[in-house]
Amino acid sequence: MHCDLSNVSSSVTALTAVTCISTISHWMPANRLKLNVGKTELMWAGTKHTVASLVHDQERTLTIRSDTTVVADAVRVLGVLFTPDLALEKHATSVSAKCFFQLHQL
Repeated sequence: MHCDLSNVSSSVTALTAVTCISTISHWMPANRLKLNVGKTELMWAGTKHTVASLVHDQERTLTIRSDTTVVADAVRVLGVLFTPDLALEKHATSVSAKCFFQLHQL
């Protein structure tokens, strides 16, 4: 969901609303997917300054049903490690560390 820094509270309210979660809960099984609330991660994306001010102002969480999801420093999606500023430095470091380990094993 896209929002301005001034509309963060309304975006969180819209995401946690019963209609949004129920829509996602109906869409996922229709597409042969399962909503695993325990593995759901939350990441605020934007510029470094925007994300820093958002997280600094208050730790925003997302409550889905009875589970609370906290803000993650990095989120792995299909093997790619995303950070809030969408830089690939952390992903490149992770991949190079795995490659170095495999070379060391040889």
